[in-house]
Amino acid sequence: MFWRKKKGPEEKEIDRHLSAIKSKDVSESLSAVSSIVKMGSSSPEAIREYLMPMMPKLLGDKNIRVRTRAAFILSGLISTSPELQGDLVRYIVSLLSYKDEVMRRYAAGVLGQVATEVPEHLKVFMDDIMVLTGERNKFRAADASFALGAIGYNAPSLVEHLIPKITEMSKRKEALILVSFELICRKAPILIKDSVPQFIDIIKRTKVLDMSWAVSTLLIKLSITSPRIAQELVLPHVEKLLEDKNGLARAAAVHIIGEIGIRQPNIVEKYLPKLIKLITDTDYKVRTFVALALGRICYRSSEFAERLTPELMKLIYDRHDNVRGAAAISLRYVAASSPEQAEKLIPKLSNMLEDRNRIARGFASLSLRFVSEVIASDIASKIIGRISDGVAEGNVHVRRGAALTLHRISNHPDPEIDRDILLEAIKLLEDKDSNVKMHAVLSISNLVSTFPDLIKPHVPQIIKLLDDKDWNLRIQASIALGTIANYYQEEIRDLVLPKLVKLLEHRDPRMRNVSAWSLGLII
Repeated sequence: MFWRKKKGPEEKEIDRHLSAIKSKDVSESLSAVSSIVKMGSSSPEAIREYLMPMMPKLLGDKNIRVRTRAAFILSGLISTSPELQGDLVRYIVSLLSYKDEVMRRYAAGVLGQVATEVPEHLKVFMDDIMVLTGERNKFRAADASFALGAIGYNAPSLVEHLIPKITEMSKRKEALILVSFELICRKAPILIKDSVPQFIDIIKRTKVLDMSWAVSTLLIKLSITSPRIAQELVLPHVEKLLEDKNGLARAAAVHIIGEIGIRQPNIVEKYLPKLIKLITDTDYKVRTFVALALGRICYRSSEFAERLTPELMKLIYDRHDNVRGAAAISLRYVAASSPEQAEKLIPKLSNMLEDRNRIARGFASLSLRFVSEVIASDIASKIIGRISDGVAEGNVHVRRGAALTLHRISNHPDPEIDRDILLEAIKLLEDKDSNVKMHAVLSISNLVSTFPDLIKPHVPQIIKLLDDKDWNLRIQASIALGTIANYYQEEIRDLVLPKLVKLLEHRDPRMRNVSAWSLGLII
């Protein structure tokens, strides 16, 4: 006769909680997860002998609530079950090979926390994760790249030896590998200094705006770490790109020079004649970045403000909305640097309020508002009442141009002057246009680490966007909430967590996947 060991009270308790994780009630389900995690310290033997053998079955369960909560339990037990940490990390890494993309994406996010808590256990799996980035299945390769990035963000030393391999793979899988580099560069941009030639090559070859933007962002982060690196490793390559046949390459070069220039204007002075020449470039994307760069370079140099303001004013009359939006906002840097130039600007912009074109009036109003925020002027106070009306009248063209520019600035904010950028982005969360709101959300997500005190009260506004009819806006809101919650941790975790967990069962697989990533950052 087969004899089965009678379950003890601890095993029965685990069974009770495992039954509860199936609940459609998110609070009840998460409470069960929390209870099991706590048993890691109170009942370690039951966890080791009873729960752990069940893990493979739980992680492969057909019910998404069961398998995702099992993954939550794994990551939680790392803190409460020290003796099981090696096995727990192995299980989490194995999720990167799962068929279910939700499980892979959660694992990718949570491995960043694992890197912080138990780097010694994760270290042995780093080469295995690197191998997964070469998978033929592009989605699995992408999730492995996300994992490398999350790990590198929290523990750069764990990925340092892989940088040459990641760089080499970027030649074949540019978009996927750049995901890793982007996250790594947020904390340790110095690690990519030997990869500059490869990045410049990508900028020259790419025909995709997002790719060009991503690579230029990496080079900016690297340049900001040291003026010497900017001068010796980055700018010599960038100067050649200013005359490249590829418009995206020229735009990227201007972008890089502008962001170096706001911090170290003296080292970009010799490039100013070429930037000014690009004011008439045939590609509006180039002109957009010229408008932004000229203003930002002026911020710490009143001499440059006097020299460049007339050139910048030409761009506020540009035929493309993105260029005019960039120029309108960029004039605030001139005003902050040189009140004398600002006094000259205000009458000219005021005259534009009488323009026959309502969009032109809108951009003039937008520029006046930004200029008036950084100076005290009797002239500005006389027209301030007309500014908001002008922006509203300019309608969606003005707001979209402004929102895009705010997003561009938010990637590399200057803590002294760009605080108002966040306040403007928060205002735009209430806009009627989805495109405007999306750029506002992206800006807020980028700015959380620079201006954390301003964002927390506005989290409920971002949560509301999870129900927006625009799928792209819903996705960006989910990603932003993960970023914000990761920064604030316990302060807003309980507010955000149930919303994101519920989205794991959303009908749109894109929402399920980004929510899983965000949950990996905060659980």
